[in-house]
Amino acid sequence: MAKQTELELTAQQAAQPEETPAKKTAAKKTAAQKPAAKKATTKKTTTKTKAAKAENGESAAKKPAAKRTTKKTEAKPGTKLVIVESPAKAKTIGKYLGRGYTVTASMGHIRDLPASTLGIDVEHGYTPKYITIKGKNALVKDLKAEAKKAQTVYLATDPDREGEAISWHLANVLGLDPTAPNRVTFDEITKKGVQEGMAHPRTIDMDLFNAQQARRALDRLVGYKLSPFLWHKVRRGLSAGRVQSVAVRIIRDREIEIENFKPEEYWNIDANLKPRQSGCAFNARLTAQADGTKLVVAMLMGTFRGGSFGAAEGYKFVEAAARAAKKRYPFLAYVHGTAGIRIQEGTHGVIQMPRCTVAVRRYIESGGLYLVLYDTNSFAGPVASFLGCAPYQFAVRSSNIGFAGPGVIKETTGMDIPPKYHRSYRALSRGHIQGIWDRRQIRANLKQALLTMGGRNLYYR
Repeated sequence: MAKQTELELTAQQAAQPEETPAKKTAAKKTAAQKPAAKKATTKKTTTKTKAAKAENGESAAKKPAAKRTTKKTEAKPGTKLVIVESPAKAKTIGKYLGRGYTVTASMGHIRDLPASTLGIDVEHGYTPKYITIKGKNALVKDLKAEAKKAQTVYLATDPDREGEAISWHLANVLGLDPTAPNRVTFDEITKKGVQEGMAHPRTIDMDLFNAQQARRALDRLVGYKLSPFLWHKVRRGLSAGRVQSVAVRIIRDREIEIENFKPEEYWNIDANLKPRQSGCAFNARLTAQADGTKLVVAMLMGTFRGGSFGAAEGYKFVEAAARAAKKRYPFLAYVHGTAGIRIQEGTHGVIQMPRCTVAVRRYIESGGLYLVLYDTNSFAGPVASFLGCAPYQFAVRSSNIGFAGPGVIKETTGMDIPPKYHRSYRALSRGHIQGIWDRRQIRANLKQALLTMGGRNLYYR
């Protein structure tokens, strides 16, 4: 369609009646009432007026409609794609990140070794052969489509060995650069934790990925090779594995050790002692040698005044530490039950904790080998002071260890502690002690500990 000329526009304007002031005012009011027209995004196209069409003999009904042409708009930058493992986690993280981010889930691993074959090329450097996990082809296709539309792709799988492997596989499937800083981890799924993780992207940790890859290879090499052998030689249904086979061996060796155990008779020497300088009597147990190895032993007995610690016990303990330093012997504190300070003695009882602590610290700083062995129930101040500062602490399997006993916790908090809360294995898991000994093997374990930690000169650490 030809554009209107300047002459045609002038003729049309002249043909139209001139608006009066009243009409102009009415027109303004009508225009004010109408909503503002939307801005046209199309190119201006001109049509001939009805009068021009009449002059040309053309009918408006017969004339085809003009084609609308739109302006080309600049493409908006794509959103940032964040890939996590769990759909529930994706929903929560998406709320924290807000607009401009698309958060989706990989549903765990997307690739793995084939189930029907070994999947490890043993002849060529144990190279793994990965395939897409069955049933995840559609998911992988969707992830590729989302990654293609996104401006940036962030791999936000779990911060562990398996999560690092998932990120590596995602980077390979989606065509991402594995050396690019597109890996983010979240220590906690909170708004602060998510923002902190997004602010510090990094590259994929290849050490963690290689560790996961080695684990999968070992699982296949051990399981796929040994399990059929067991089926053939022993019976069907048996399996071998990288972990379970080692665990079975440990259990077998322990059972053989139990069957071959030969009980030995041993004696404890208990004495009721009364110091010359004090009138307070107390019980003591003597263990002076461990298979010929001389050492100084200080014993705390729960059978004497409930194991409470007072001035007399503190005096003898400090004396024992000084004797061990003088003789250059190892110093063993054998705790056969202890409680808190003897409250009846007041300040005299309280100061025994720092006195004994200073004594053993001096002994340790001089090079002495200080050990503690807990037996039965050991609680309160001594455990938290001069016993707890020992660099080497052990416990008999059936012993209970802690600062506050169950009764004290119940009276002060009104709450019951979990069962077996103070047992020795829990103290071992918390790092309070370094080992658990069987009561029947105390002498042998003690000798081994002395020789291991003390070296040739047992006095020195």
